[in-house]
Amino acid sequence: DKMADEGFLDEEKREELERTIEERPREELDRIREQIEQENQLYNEYEALKEEVEPLVDEWFNYFVERLPRHEQSEFDEDSLSRQGAFNRRAVMKPRNLLFGTVKNPRQFLPSIEPRFLAKVLLDVSGSMEQTGKLKDARKLLVFYSELFSRISEVFGYIRFSLDVFADSLTKIKGFDQDYNSPQRYEFQDGEETSTSTIKLRLMEKVRASGGTNMLDAVQEAASELNQEAAEYPDYASAFYFVGDGEDTKGNSDNVRQFLHMSEDEEQGFGEHMLSAILLGEESERQTLADIFGDEHTTVVPKLEDLIEQSMLKFDEDLEDYLRTKTT
Repeated sequence: DKMADEGFLDEEKREELERTIEERPREELDRIREQIEQENQLYNEYEALKEEVEPLVDEWFNYFVERLPRHEQSEFDEDSLSRQGAFNRRAVMKPRNLLFGTVKNPRQFLPSIEPRFLAKVLLDVSGSMEQTGKLKDARKLLVFYSELFSRISEVFGYIRFSLDVFADSLTKIKGFDQDYNSPQRYEFQDGEETSTSTIKLRLMEKVRASGGTNMLDAVQEAASELNQEAAEYPDYASAFYFVGDGEDTKGNSDNVRQFLHMSEDEEQGFGEHMLSAILLGEESERQTLADIFGDEHTTVVPKLEDLIEQSMLKFDEDLEDYLRTKTT
């Protein structure tokens, strides 16, 4: 029941398991139990990660609630007992206004700007991430992003986000049109195989370390999807968030850097997106990412809480930049 509530089982799968338990021979129950225990183990891992990041999600959600504008704001005289506006002394002098009772200023509506936002998160899950002990925190960071963006989207309704991971090749975790909290099983293409999974279950299954760091192909594919989404939602700001720990092991670091500098006007370019690369590590490790993504776009700190703070301040800065373009 808890797995279904959290989006690890859809209702169809849940009912299928219940029917199987009731109808199948006893000797098949061990196989069914193993299947449930496997998914339950991933669910327990997810719950542990969510519990760890929940205080941070609450903190940063409250931070953005104070800063994100509402759909409608009205300005009126606080001394007036009516929300229709302050008493207009000059309007009283006109007989027509006295006749029709229009002797108050109308409410003044402030323009409300919704920071419509597209966020693409790309996480490195190559073997080096596990060897350096960074994969668990990276998975935790992905859960944090997902929980926070989903909550902001539910309340304000104007953040769309997508999650990908990569090693030798790119693996999609959540598309822009898919619901992170939904119990629906979406269809995914993994190489030549097609599978169905809820987003949370897929996140826990696929964020596992393996292979090398084929950064160029992953960045190009993720950027292409973000470009398509930005073309469909031209009034949305867009940002690309890269989480990794090193260079392209295929020897394409220079090509990645060159691709990131190609504008949307150039064929197959990165596009006009805000860019951020983040890493859990020491300052000495910073230069590798900074050489690719640029010093001004790279953040490296040793603690997850500090990394979340820095990434959220960057996210806030991106929103401010977007809002500034809409008010000038």
